[in-house]
Amino acid sequence: MAEGNIVNVTEASFEADVLKSTVPVLVDFWAEWCGPCRQLGPIVDDAIARRTPDMELAKIDIDANPGLAQRFQVLSIPAVKAFRSGEVVEEFVGLVSAAQMETFLDKLVPSKVDMLVGAGDEDSLREAVERDAGRTDARIALAHILIGNGEVADAATYLAPAEHDPIAAGLLARTRLMGSDVPDI
Repeated sequence: MAEGNIVNVTEASFEADVLKSTVPVLVDFWAEWCGPCRQLGPIVDDAIARRTPDMELAKIDIDANPGLAQRFQVLSIPAVKAFRSGEVVEEFVGLVSAAQMETFLDKLVPSKVDMLVGAGDEDSLREAVERDAGRTDARIALAHILIGNGEVADAATYLAPAEHDPIAAGLLARTRLMGSDVPDI
């Protein structure tokens, strides 16, 4: 049964749904009776939903599919294994926070914000900051572009929330000097 990019996988469908997938697949080994599994489920679902269509989620009920649990040496649940090109490339066991899940998935598929920061152009960086205001790297890169374009006040606006960062603080000080009436020496 599939729901968007989430598939309930069985021993019969595992090869087609996971091993032959053209995108990375996160496999969540779980069981109905497992409390931590029920807590992790929504965290995994939300994180994968943000990466559609670049990643899929396969859920495997170990009670209904003991062969898969044995094949992949699942000794404790929840167990999460990331597959790329039919091979396990990353994995963890146990309950993790939403932030830890994002970090784990970033190793496999960069987030939309990571891709925007990687693009490095002004529009992409503005969108990255809009999507994730805490991305200091995006703020600094955007400020460099804005300073180069002579948009010093705009650069200062983007840098102010990141003043805790030494690089951002240095650029912010530079924008303040550029905006002053002190002659360039």
